[in-house]
Amino acid sequence: MNSAKELIDEHAVIMKVVTSLKWQAAALSSGKPVPEEQLTETLALLVEFADKCHHAKEEKILFPALGKLPPYKAAIAEFLDEHARSRANVRAMRACPAAATDEVARKAFVENANSYVSILVKHIQKENVLFSKCGEIFSAAENERMAEEYERIEKEEIGEGKHEEYHSRAEKLAAEARFLWR
Repeated sequence: MNSAKELIDEHAVIMKVVTSLKWQAAALSSGKPVPEEQLTETLALLVEFADKCHHAKEEKILFPALGKLPPYKAAIAEFLDEHARSRANVRAMRACPAAATDEVARKAFVENANSYVSILVKHIQKENVLFSKCGEIFSAAENERMAEEYERIEKEEIGEGKHEEYHSRAEKLAAEARFLWR
């Protein structure tokens, strides 16, 4: 069993949102309209799913366990720094509520969106490499315990049934964002 497989699977969902954000930023940058509801939904998913659900599991369960092992301390510090920088980008994007209509807000939004995309794409690639080894790094009992802790965090942080809702919302967002280029 690999306790981090769930986190790797969540990375695929987060990448749908990140890709949607990339398309939105490109559209805004080239002067194309992006529905405000789409921007709002993107930011909501980044906060609710990527941060409150996914990053909470990493920061409260997996990173402390990996951080106890000397070979992974530097990687965990780097991952935490990337989480902090991505949160700053999301806060900055949320401070641009008129990004769909105001030129100054649009530029700030695009700059922070591009930074976020750049950070997260590389971040997820690095995490996936390390996370894929968790089945070997941790014993079966440790992997099982962490998987149970992920479930507990999910229930406490976001509530029952929300995980599936986030997956559905990310799929819908990705489908809508693709139309920005048609």
